Amino acid sequence: MDSPANDHPTDTVDSRRHRRPVRLSVTTANDFKQCPLKFRLRRIDGIQQPPTLPLVVGITVHRVLEVFLGKKPADRDFRTIPRLLEEALSHVRARPEVDQFITDTGEDTVREECLARLRQYWRTENPAALTCRSTTEMPITHDLAGGVPVTGFIDRVDDAGGKVRILDYKTGKLPKPRYRGEALFQLRFYALVYWRITGTIASQLKLLYLKPGAAGEITDTPTRQQLEDTERDIERLWAAITRAGATGEFVTRRGPLCNWCFYKDTHCPEFGHTPPAYPGWPGGQPSTQPQLTATPTDPDR
Repeated sequence: MDSPANDHPTDTVDSRRHRRPVRLSVTTANDFKQCPLKFRLRRIDGIQQPPTLPLVVGITVHRVLEVFLGKKPADRDFRTIPRLLEEALSHVRARPEVDQFITDTGEDTVREECLARLRQYWRTENPAALTCRSTTEMPITHDLAGGVPVTGFIDRVDDAGGKVRILDYKTGKLPKPRYRGEALFQLRFYALVYWRITGTIASQLKLLYLKPGAAGEITDTPTRQQLEDTERDIERLWAAITRAGATGEFVTRRGPLCNWCFYKDTHCPEFGHTPPAYPGWPGGQPSTQPQLTATPTDPDR
């Protein structure tokens, strides 16, 4: 997750809020890689898509698990889940647009979709047996050595006597092997920033996919070399983003994922629409020359 609200496209347009300085998160990084214009419309212009069922279910389930796993292991009883779910639904309905979406969709429909994923979580992991120290919704706002400002929230960090596991929940389906590069990028992004903040390289990274019938997990054991490679990839990505930010040239990138993009039918020139005038980079012109970190062979490393 990028934040407790997860930078979710359930936010209404608020130009003052969205003009905050740009920091790179997993979501915004993937947006730019998928389509630079999508990144611009979402992160710089602040044009957010309306709530959808997957997004509302995702926010709600994450809220339940955050509270549930904050309890002592002996108190993690599945019989408390329905009450926590009602509290989470009340919490997310504080946003008028989400409240209206749940009303239109049907609260019972949303509730059942959430419960199905929470039951799947219970089948996947025994939370009462997790006796290690766990931190939920850990903030990871940091400036990497190369000058890249990053941000996000890690769903859960388990620390068992110095052995750290970073875990993230997904309420969607397990991706096919050929589409797992994005998942590995997310895991290593979190592991990199955690390492740079704490000095500890996680022993294991895990994504849990909780959609019934398509559940599963992706795990990774990161090495220092892999995290350093990820850091340089992020630096190169940030350099491309800031160059686009300085010029306003956020190009479109047409592909299969366009079929699921909100902006396709509203702002995308690939499909006959005109994006709004570029409002400029928040806070003025970005620096376009981030310093690349040293490679492992550099004598100063």
